[in-house]
Amino acid sequence: MPDLLNARLRYALHCLKELDAANDQYKLGGLEIDLALARFDLVWPNLVSAMDALSTIARPVLASQRKDISVQVRTVIELCNVFPDSGAYLINLRLGPQERKRWLQIALEASRLLGNDVTTQAHLGNLGLAEMDEGNPHQAIQNFEQALEITRRIRDQAHEAAWLGNLGNAYAALGKHHQAIVYHEQHLKLAKAVGDRRGESHALGNLGVSYAFLGRKDKALKFYEQHLALSRELGDRRSEAHALLNLGFAYYDLRQLDQAKTQFEASSRIAEEIQDLTIWQLAQGGVADVLIDQGDYSGASQLLEKTITLARGRGDRGSLLNLLGSFGNVLNVQGDLNAALRQYDEQLQLAKTIGSRGHECNALCNLTSIYRKMGRRKDALDAARAGIRIARELESSQDESFLSWQMGLIYEQAGNLEKAVECFAFTVAYEQRTNNPDAEKDALKLKALQEQLRHKPRLRSGRS
Repeated sequence: MPDLLNARLRYALHCLKELDAANDQYKLGGLEIDLALARFDLVWPNLVSAMDALSTIARPVLASQRKDISVQVRTVIELCNVFPDSGAYLINLRLGPQERKRWLQIALEASRLLGNDVTTQAHLGNLGLAEMDEGNPHQAIQNFEQALEITRRIRDQAHEAAWLGNLGNAYAALGKHHQAIVYHEQHLKLAKAVGDRRGESHALGNLGVSYAFLGRKDKALKFYEQHLALSRELGDRRSEAHALLNLGFAYYDLRQLDQAKTQFEASSRIAEEIQDLTIWQLAQGGVADVLIDQGDYSGASQLLEKTITLARGRGDRGSLLNLLGSFGNVLNVQGDLNAALRQYDEQLQLAKTIGSRGHECNALCNLTSIYRKMGRRKDALDAARAGIRIARELESSQDESFLSWQMGLIYEQAGNLEKAVECFAFTVAYEQRTNNPDAEKDALKLKALQEQLRHKPRLRSGRS
């Protein structure tokens, strides 16, 4: 048995060295990416087999937290500890969040048994990232906060900066963008202090996302452009794909559709090149949104059906939230209202399950629109009011503006012009304040309705 264990240990060490070499090769980019992935795919099944065998030995020891272990068993524990961080880029590409959590949990227990604070904080933070990928921002926050506490205790500023940024991302996923900005600004400041250019790049992109959500589109665009420039300077292809994706969303919000599509397609190409399915899914969803606005409903539907199937298969609930809304939109404009309603309903229930208030608000915006089209005024108003409550909680004037306009349309259809004017006036004021491309058109509609209301006959009361 000792000889067999020694053989497994030697084999696992060999596989880990190959994995690290493939990971380093992948980070070189360009033509090295395909070679690195081929190298990884060759060693990966053997490494998993070796680590499964070693984990079987490690689990009883980890469960008992025994300290009196042999040199061989300690080596097993040490291998379980380092395994998830070996080839981290490639493992994240190939493993779904549930599988990553399984390995990271074993590694975390091993690290705690070994009393290694450096790897313990790393595993906690990476568990947080896996939770984020699975759409569990509340659990992710707990992991990031524990990791952050350790990094501050051991004065590891590089990792402290990383977990500050990821805390910002988790709060952003919950729709709490003001709180997210606080963390992203701390991340940016600390990344600059320690000379972490990649961290600085990520912080710039994340700040752009939160400012965009809060309606500060011009400010968001500047952050995205800085993010793109720095990621290209560093040769960070994944970060470049993220920056292009965010630029696509920024141009889409500004109604510059051709420019948005160009950015989404560029992001998609890089994501496909580096085989990052999460970015690829989001970029494809962005392309689909543009196709919807350009009237290519068939192309958008095909793209979304394919991408949604992939997201479901990977258990990627974060991407699925956006894709369901987009698929509902294309069904909506095609007139298949019942099918669109099913997509929006699923989006709402998934957002509630995850606890993402931002996506919940987005789903309520979609439901308000579809209920109005179906003539279900009460349901539409109920959804709009619920959405406005969340929008105000999140300080999202953009969503409140959309919902207010929808309520105005509902009141206009019902003949309640006073209420309609009140709702339209709120939206137009927001659009003019934020230089929205629809501001002029919507202001004309508001003015026409005000004129109509001014000339509306009024009933007089009195004695005959």
